[in-house]
Amino acid sequence: MALKTTMSKTAWGDVNLYIGLTGAGDALTEDWSNLGYISEDGVTIETEDGEENELKDVNGLLLDSMQEEGTLSISFTLINPSEETRGKFWSLEEEGSDGANRKVWVKSLINSSYYSIALANPKATGSESFIAPKCKVSMKPTYDATKGFMAEVTCKILTPANGKMFGFGLSDEFVGEEKVNGEKAE
Repeated sequence: MALKTTMSKTAWGDVNLYIGLTGAGDALTEDWSNLGYISEDGVTIETEDGEENELKDVNGLLLDSMQEEGTLSISFTLINPSEETRGKFWSLEEEGSDGANRKVWVKSLINSSYYSIALANPKATGSESFIAPKCKVSMKPTYDATKGFMAEVTCKILTPANGKMFGFGLSDEFVGEEKVNGEKAE
């Protein structure tokens, strides 16, 4: 099949970040959830070039070079993430039942799970979306005097078993029983 020469409409405007545990064999998740509100201008895609190896002769003459695969990561800032969202990426322990007696303790910020991620606009049916089937996700707490508690999240894109690191698809598959901060959207 030949590659298309035209593009789908771009998902500008109301872009959401969806996430779900990576499926068996590093497959793209089928259980997407929306992590919640992302800070304005809070999404960045960063690339880092891989190491370049060079083969030189005894006189320093460059005979060959090879560029290793670089890394790609997506970072974003979540505004007031829910306890369920925190529990996806941190090891938590609940103490007490309610009110002033209830506390949720963070035991570890390290997470060993793999996640699929997608950037999509559910309001623009048929628009192009970014998808990555296998990522390592880290999240650290932050605070802003005007926005309150937030979390800085970084998704480092990994190469899954099938070798397909990331791709572009249509936003339609992310629309439906969407969850925002763990609760079904109305």
